[in-house]
Amino acid sequence: MNPILASTLYRISGPFTGPNAPWRARSFLTAVGAMLVGSVLWINDAAKKPEAADENGVPVTASDLESVAARPAPPFPFRLGASYAGGFLFGWALRRFLKTTAWIAGTLVAAITLLKATGWVDLDWAAWQHHVSSNFTWIKSQAGGFKQFLFGFLPSAGAAGTGLFLGFRRS
Repeated sequence: MNPILASTLYRISGPFTGPNAPWRARSFLTAVGAMLVGSVLWINDAAKKPEAADENGVPVTASDLESVAARPAPPFPFRLGASYAGGFLFGWALRRFLKTTAWIAGTLVAAITLLKATGWVDLDWAAWQHHVSSNFTWIKSQAGGFKQFLFGFLPSAGAAGTGLFLGFRRS
């Protein structure tokens, strides 16, 4: 590779190429490895030609085997690895989003405070407070439903929660 190009690419430290990129974490790579092992098991399971028969001994037709219910479910390593990797990436992206949002919100609050102090803007703070509190009430109600959804997939939810926590901690 051209040394100038290589040094230029090395200096570019974007969100996906820096030392804190999510795929540089050993736990994330382990989860991807578990997904690969699970994928091999899943493909192996799906490739087997089942010689199925119903309760009377009559062979099941190919159209019956093609139904969604007859397809093999993903194995545990795949589900666990995919849940952890998804949670890890979501936590990593959430941290970057929250940092950016906090910076933008701080800038906007400072600008509004400055404009209000100079008298250029007159805001109805009571209406803003009511609007924000009603939004928080709605978010609380939605979070309860999301919690019930996660408890339906407890092993995957545990892996996703762990991945979310560790991904959020990664800079």
